[in-house]
Formats: sequence, structure tokens, C-alpha cells
Amino acid sequence: MATLTGAVVKALGYDLSGLMTQNETLRAALTQAGMKSGDEVWSLPLDSRLKKQTESAIADLCNTPGNNAAISASAAWLLQHFCPPEIPWAHLDVSGTALWREGGKSVASGRPIPLLIQHLLDDIGEI
Repeated sequence: MATLTGAVVKALGYDLSGLMTQNETLRAALTQAGMKSGDEVWSLPLDSRLKKQTESAIADLCNTPGNNAAISASAAWLLQHFCPPEIPWAHLDVSGTALWREGGKSVASGRPIPLLIQHLLDDIGEI
């Protein structure tokens, strides 16, 4: 879970968190948990061709590509660099949902906590 760039707001606005993963089981579980908890996500593509956008001429990795294309997916690929290959991972981009914005003020919304708690409860129920 992260908000590395804020770019997902351009695609989804402030009501849905972005979900990116290459694991279809995890995608389905998080989507279902979001619907059950009312803390919904929208799945965005995570094309492996975009992985190269994390390359940088001046750093080990970058989270925002120089061409400003598919920024949310690039941020997801950045996170993937730190996940062992055998562990399913997902990037929840919460830049649009982590804050309530009203009257020129922003306060923490608590999202995606309902989604994550529901996912844990669903996961425990499968044991």
C-alpha cells in the first residue's frame, strides 16, 4: 500500500483506490474485500513491459518515469523490486482515497483500513 506519485487520482478520482497485481487470486480477494467493506478498489493493468520505466540514469530505481506515462504502474513495479518472487504482492494506490477533502481542508479518511481488515478476515476464514 502506498501513494508514491498521486497519479492514480487522474484515472480514478477520489472514490476508488487503484489495485495493481499480477496475481489473479490476490486481485480477486482484494476486489471482493473492497466490495464487502465498502472500501472499493479498481483494478488497473500491470503490464510487464512497463517494468523498465523504473530504470534511472542517476539512481538505482525511480518511481516516476521521465516520460510521465503509466506512472501508477511504474510505482507498482518499483515496489515489486522489494518483494521476493515467491510472495504474491499487490500495490494499492491510495493517493485519492487516503484523505477526505472538503472545504479546502484534508483529513485522514482511514482508507484502506476497512479493505485490509476485511481481506484479513476473509483470509482467516479460509484457514
